[in-house]
Amino acid sequence: MKLSESLEYSSLEEKEEAFKSTTINTIDELDEEIQKIQNKNLQYSNGTLRPFIFRGVNEAKFKLFTSAQRQWIKEEMEPANMNYFNYIKSLINKSLINDARLANIYEQSSNIDWNNLFVMSFLQHYGYPTPILDFTYDIYKGLFFGLYDKKPSDLLEDNTNINNYFSLYIVPPQNGELCSIVEVYNIDRCKVDAIITSFNEYYSNMNLETNLVEEKMKKFSLEDLFEYKLLYIPGDQIYSFKIFQIPAFQAILDVFNPRQERQEGAFIFLGDGKNPLECYFTSGCSNENPTFHIAPIECLNINKSLRNSIEKKYLIPREINENTMLLS
Repeated sequence: MKLSESLEYSSLEEKEEAFKSTTINTIDELDEEIQKIQNKNLQYSNGTLRPFIFRGVNEAKFKLFTSAQRQWIKEEMEPANMNYFNYIKSLINKSLINDARLANIYEQSSNIDWNNLFVMSFLQHYGYPTPILDFTYDIYKGLFFGLYDKKPSDLLEDNTNINNYFSLYIVPPQNGELCSIVEVYNIDRCKVDAIITSFNEYYSNMNLETNLVEEKMKKFSLEDLFEYKLLYIPGDQIYSFKIFQIPAFQAILDVFNPRQERQEGAFIFLGDGKNPLECYFTSGCSNENPTFHIAPIECLNINKSLRNSIEKKYLIPREINENTMLLS
């Protein structure tokens, strides 16, 4: 198999096997789809399910690999028996040591808990390979990224050619195997509370040392992340976690950075070196790959000829452009 075949779809027909796809060739068709999605998003945002998250990609043919996966595959590290976890760990460490921009941010942010998620959110927005994919809660900002960094080119006359399209991916609300890191934190703190409560009931005359537990809860390590093949990391707010049996304890989940705040961003972590995100959703890949019982990712394959119409109708009125979205 050629490298491009492992990283790309050859046709819209092949891609339709992995996604719930809709092909868009007119601005009216796009408007209709956006309205449907926005209506569903409003229904879910008032309930228990998380709202939709969106990812724009400037080529419809690209599979949903993380930047770290692409580098891992291109450099053929797996046949060399290199461990993917160690590879990611080395990427993060080298980036923090070698990049003056990140060192400067670190010096100015001494009050921030520099956990691995926080670091990876910065690396992602400064062009480093990471095991996370960017998403946004705003559908129009998703469209911006679908158009970004791609100069208009001559389109082929055949509108069935995948090269004529960019894509907007819509991950629907889930309460299943697409676990949120907030849920992980809440489960862990409840377990700790239960253990301490049980200990105090049986050993009321003894003190339980909790320093190690507290440190682990505050520093969500790379090892912890890799226990999950797939993990949703919300970026809509800073989360604070308490352990009732340890009144002084507080853990902060903070992946904010200036770019992410402007982009209304969220992430999905993929702890897998070879399978794209769609493989974890029902019908996303062949049976030999790790498919979870999650509804398929929705995908709008949008004709690139609509670029000017999309900018005029959706982006310019909302002041969505490079200056507002891509802070240096």
